[in-house]
Amino acid sequence: MFIPVLTILTIASWNVRGLAKPSNAPTDTVKYERILKRALLLGDCVRYGLDIVGLQETKCTSYENELLPNGYRLILFDQVECRHGGVGFLIAARICDFVVSAERVSDRVCYIDLSLPLRGGGFKKIRIVNCYGYTSVRALESPRKVERFYEEVTSTYKVPAKWEAFVVGDMNSKIGRLTQEDRMHGLSEYIGNHGIGMRNPNGETMLNFMIRNDLFACNTAFQHPSRHKLSWTGQKIVNWRTKETAPLYAQLDYILCKRRTVVLLQDSRSYGGAKMCSDHKPVVARVNLGNHVLLHRRKQPATTKFNCDTLHSDTALKSAYQTAIFNTVSNKIYSNNTKDRKEA
Repeated sequence: MFIPVLTILTIASWNVRGLAKPSNAPTDTVKYERILKRALLLGDCVRYGLDIVGLQETKCTSYENELLPNGYRLILFDQVECRHGGVGFLIAARICDFVVSAERVSDRVCYIDLSLPLRGGGFKKIRIVNCYGYTSVRALESPRKVERFYEEVTSTYKVPAKWEAFVVGDMNSKIGRLTQEDRMHGLSEYIGNHGIGMRNPNGETMLNFMIRNDLFACNTAFQHPSRHKLSWTGQKIVNWRTKETAPLYAQLDYILCKRRTVVLLQDSRSYGGAKMCSDHKPVVARVNLGNHVLLHRRKQPATTKFNCDTLHSDTALKSAYQTAIFNTVSNKIYSNNTKDRKEA
């Protein structure tokens, strides 16, 4: 049987702000609105060429596993604690046959395991963890829930060393732009040069999680206009008397990968032209699986380099260097035996 080889895997994260089941709608109008929203979501995913989309804030209370037009499969997990969260996946037709499992961990965490064929034979095992983090207000009210959330993500993220793993989701965190102080502390290993905004307390918590698990923020690694870095649009009141508002922008959604996997990244950014209505943009990362051999490339031993320019300009240094070489050579004892010469 012919198995198509996947070269580019496109992973996305999207807070859809509600994706309730049409059949449970209270009125026909709401039912048609829900059908339309799912159709627009599917159209956007086809237009952007998305293979695996992690969905957050679905607000679905029951489990769904539905085959959509164009061969896409929609998996939505149920909720137990509340109705506000909810996570799931939208899987492209060309990926469906390579899905090993898709499981729910909690109302805010789920994962999917893939076994993708590689060029040259063999399969690459990949786990994608999808999560929906707590807002800053909820985090201050219930810090224990935030701790439990990251514990769930960490335990779900753990896979065998040969696997690749990604964490996608609306983290409701701002890790911000990389500062000079961050560079001094080695945080450039976890955050790229093209983040945006300032770090908030939720961002500090997320950054600690990234450091503990050796993760890198993909959508901070590439140069793009600000509109392709920001992932959320809100409103803030600038005049309480007149209720005048102004738009508010932030980078809250992320795709995280192992630090070693950065060499496979082709691009990562947000897209602002989606037709489906949401206050979040889809954040996309394109991974070049054709370069998977780079993951196991042996590091070349470091070579010592000498700056010889000063030997030409500094007469005293040149004379001292010649004397040291003469003394070293003069002290060597050579014999007619080739083996002894090599050992000397």
